[in-house]
Amino acid sequence: MRDLFIQRPRYYYILFIPFMIAGLFVCLFTQKGPLFLWMNSYYSSATDQVFLWITWLGQGITFLLVSLLVLFFHRGNGILGLVCFGVSSLLAQLFKKVVFTGFNRPTHYFDPDVNLHLVEGIKHHAYHSFPSGHSASVFAMALFLTLVVKNKKWGFVFAGIAIITAYSRVYLAQHFFEDIYAGAFLGFISTILVFLLMEKWITSKKALNRSLF
Repeated sequence: MRDLFIQRPRYYYILFIPFMIAGLFVCLFTQKGPLFLWMNSYYSSATDQVFLWITWLGQGITFLLVSLLVLFFHRGNGILGLVCFGVSSLLAQLFKKVVFTGFNRPTHYFDPDVNLHLVEGIKHHAYHSFPSGHSASVFAMALFLTLVVKNKKWGFVFAGIAIITAYSRVYLAQHFFEDIYAGAFLGFISTILVFLLMEKWITSKKALNRSLF
């Protein structure tokens, strides 16, 4: 238990914990509308292109492909990745479309006369804003990779990538900060639960602790 919660993710926590603590204060003491408009006011043509590509790291298909790649090197870890992908995606969609159905995206939250910076080349969704599915996916993927790689120092890099990817959802006017914050928490919790429930069983199966070929 200590290994799962403390030892292996320790480098991941260097960025993840400050992000979650600071994010909690942001959510509690700011209003999502004014906060979004402030964040939306900082942009450039260069960052438009950068975040347009970075946001793809939060696509479910990215996590799926990463899990399949891991599967070729280690069956058990690949299965864990696929389950983490499935659980984080399912929970995100469940919360979006069943629990929190009345949350509009930024482009449909503000009055039409509010001038938002919108990046060309991306389809701006209107509804189901909370939580951010991209954020849930990328944070789940980042923690999954942290838990299975040999060099745990990579956890710092994975957490940084997850935070930047989540921010891209706000930058691209697809989500509010509270959406990506909730997505980050959801991705973390879903991955921890999958490892807590399945990892011991996976490691007990010899056939699952080797590569496919």
